Amino acid sequence: MNFALEKGVLIAPNEEKIIILSSGTAQEIKLDISSGTFTSTTTITVTRKTDLLTPDTFKQPNLKGTGIGIQVDASTQPLKPVTITVSYTDAELIAAGITNETDLVLARYDEDTKEWVILSSTPIPAENKIIATVEQFSLFQIIQITTRPRAGETVTVYHGVFDPASGEKVGIAYTLSGAGEVKIVVYDSLGRQIGTVFAGSRNTGNYLDWWYGKNDSEETVASGVYLIYIETPGVKVMKKVVVVK
Repeated sequence: MNFALEKGVLIAPNEEKIIILSSGTAQEIKLDISSGTFTSTTTITVTRKTDLLTPDTFKQPNLKGTGIGIQVDASTQPLKPVTITVSYTDAELIAAGITNETDLVLARYDEDTKEWVILSSTPIPAENKIIATVEQFSLFQIIQITTRPRAGETVTVYHGVFDPASGEKVGIAYTLSGAGEVKIVVYDSLGRQIGTVFAGSRNTGNYLDWWYGKNDSEETVASGVYLIYIETPGVKVMKKVVVVK
């Protein structure tokens, strides 16, 4: 059953707010919004969904949908990341044929590609919830990653051929089975390091980082072949991407 907040919630530019949506069951939705997330007063409406379309088995064979998710609508998009917590029940997972909660992630539906994009997510099976960070409001669904890659294959690159000038970007998705240091850097075809996507420590969970086709000076790089080096605890891998203009 779908249910929503009776009215949209108003959030002022400098307001810090936690929005909680609940049907009176364990199926709670929470949005944690920090001050300065919006430049003007914004109306947010949240609807919990239980009838979402699942990933296309041909285009995304390693993803299995649960049909459980939320639609977040706002008069303006956030300027800062928003933390979303989505809860579910054991009965819902059983109905969806899900048996392993540690493989659950939150994904955003991309209207352009008609695909579900995995978000940086942390499943908490003991509490029947997933916590994720989102950069834009959209349609979200709880998804199961059905095939965990083997060592050396724990990184997936989305949109390997892209045009930064058109706003396109490369997504780097990976899973950490334990906390540790992560390094993602970009090299040009001559082996020179030209950009850093991420460098720091992260906890156990599923992550998605973006390279926007820019160097460390925030300049858009020239067209050509680039190598993205990803190092996580126990895994070192290089992925090739192509910048076109």
